[in-house]
Parts: sequence; structure tokens; C-alpha cells
Amino acid sequence: MAKVQFKTYTPNEIVLFPSNLGERIPKDHPVRLLSRIVDAMNWNIQYMWLSGNQHPSSSTINRFRSEHMKDCVNSLFIQVVKIMVALGQVSLGVQYIDGTKIESVANKYTFVWKKATLTNKAKLEERIKSVLRQID
Repeated sequence: MAKVQFKTYTPNEIVLFPSNLGERIPKDHPVRLLSRIVDAMNWNIQYMWLSGNQHPSSSTINRFRSEHMKDCVNSLFIQVVKIMVALGQVSLGVQYIDGTKIESVANKYTFVWKKATLTNKAKLEERIKSVLRQID
């Protein structure tokens, strides 16, 4: 005969998290916007079902991204922007470039000139291309 075991009775137990974590997230929190964006995207749950809801490692995700997603990242970005426009979170009517120059140390050698910013921009773009070539 099996030994009878009783669970402890603690009616005044303090619960660390509510049964629904969403109750603790404000209605206007940015994570709710992200959730709506993910819900609005065309995710294929059939593949999740086929995989038994297994979660790939970060190296598997990175390999998949570099081998299969290189050509569709732009399309994915466009989808996200369109969803954010539809939700009223961004407007494509006007685009701004912030050209504010702020000196952290006030002397004549810290001011940034246009030629220097263009040179640094070109160097940065070349570094990015180099990193992308290494990833490939």
C-alpha cells in the first residue's frame, strides 16, 4: 500500500509573480508594441509543430541567418516598418537627420568638421562591409 502524503496548506503564501504576467506590464509599454508586431507577421506555426517546438542553439540560428536569410532581411525590415506605420507608431511623411554637434571638451581640436565626419563615415562603412564579408 502506498504511503499517503499531504501537501502543506499555506493560505497566506506570498506569490512572487501573478498567474498572468501580462497583468504587471503597463498597457503603453513598448513590449506590447513588439508583441503586436510579432503577432501581425506571417509566422508559420506548422514548422514549429513539425519541430516538436524544439529551440535551436545560437550557432544554428546564426548559420541559418547567414545561409538563408541574407536576401530576406530587407523584406523583413520593410514588413516591420509597415506594421509600425499601420499601428501609428511611426510616420513616413518626414525623415530627419540629426546634425547636432556637441563638444564634450571645449577646445579647438574637439570640434568635428564635415570632411572629418565624411572620412569617418567611409571608414565605418568599410569596416561594416569587412565584418559582413567575414560572416559570409
